[in-house]
Amino acid sequence: MSKDLTLVSYYLGDDSLITFTNCKDYDEMLNYLNGEKIDYFVIPHNLYLDEILQNNLSIVYHISELYDKYVLTVNKDNTFRNILNKFNVVYQKDYATEDYKKVFLNTFFKFKELSEAERMSYNAATYTYGYVVNMPFENTINKEFVGTFANYLSEFEDLTSVDFQIVAYPSIEALKNALSSGEVDLLFASFNTDGVRVDTLETNSPFKEEYYVLSQKPMMVNSIRSLRGNEIYTIKDTYLYDYLNKNSIQVKGFNDTDDLLRNINDESIVLVNRDTYEYYQENKFKKYKIIYENTLDTDYKFVVRDVNKNKTFYELFNYYVSTKMYKAIKYDYNTDYVLKKKVGVRDMFMYAGICVTVTLVLLAIMFIIIKISEKKKKLKKEDKLKFIDIMT
Repeated sequence: MSKDLTLVSYYLGDDSLITFTNCKDYDEMLNYLNGEKIDYFVIPHNLYLDEILQNNLSIVYHISELYDKYVLTVNKDNTFRNILNKFNVVYQKDYATEDYKKVFLNTFFKFKELSEAERMSYNAATYTYGYVVNMPFENTINKEFVGTFANYLSEFEDLTSVDFQIVAYPSIEALKNALSSGEVDLLFASFNTDGVRVDTLETNSPFKEEYYVLSQKPMMVNSIRSLRGNEIYTIKDTYLYDYLNKNSIQVKGFNDTDDLLRNINDESIVLVNRDTYEYYQENKFKKYKIIYENTLDTDYKFVVRDVNKNKTFYELFNYYVSTKMYKAIKYDYNTDYVLKKKVGVRDMFMYAGICVTVTLVLLAIMFIIIKISEKKKKLKKEDKLKFIDIMT
């Protein structure tokens, strides 16, 4: 809208391909969009959520730095203000989550005009989520599904009361076969799903598909094609793998991130997603430097098997994914904690020293207790002897 033009152009103005059009209100923007005068428009998400659902609009990007705040101003009445602040703390702690869940579902069902049967059936089945180890996005550690997509699924379960069954596959090829055979209902595709023998539905991409090329040795790389003549390590059958092949670059593929990280060495040149590098940069990639970075022109997305039982589920899940800001739900608070910190020799000696010290302290305490106990027993015996002497 006209009033937001300065701020919006500030945050999006780095892209020279974007042009901005002034609109006086939401209705004019919608008319422009339907008339193909514009391709996208920017509006406050929560304020216009009803209109977004009612018109089947897709949320393709969150400008996290741009927002409207609604505040209640209380003048000169500190007591009343304190009461409101305390009430807000209680509400956020005890009621906000449940209220958000009700509004989330009620708003969706209201504007999607679904039948009562459809409303009742979306969480009647257990949905199978398939994955290949791909940290920091997805893995299972100590029987717990972790990573960015674990956060998505866990929160969606809480909001909608659906159940997920998590199944790991050894490779992307095996995962695609599972989707084709109907073993899997849902997966996250950082790979091309063309050729699977089943119809699919797709969400929008939740983030920007940025990638890094890494090397321990300095190299001059002006474009991806500068890597010709070198062997590049990456995950097999992904969009990144296809990207290298498309540019006639020799590529060595691995089944998953664990397989990749086990096989890299001082001579390796590695191609990974930006999040993967940032997750491992303090341990596995500590010696590596970024020699090239760019963004893929293909979208990563969640893919749902297109069958009757998944129709309402897909609509609801797609709506959920579009409302989430990736930065707020990424792997930071549900991750493979074992790999977050590298334990070195110094740490091992420190831990061993602590264990030895604690053990010695416990032994000393036990020794003291035993001595005190023996002394008490000895005194009791002497007392008995004295008592007998007096009596005799």
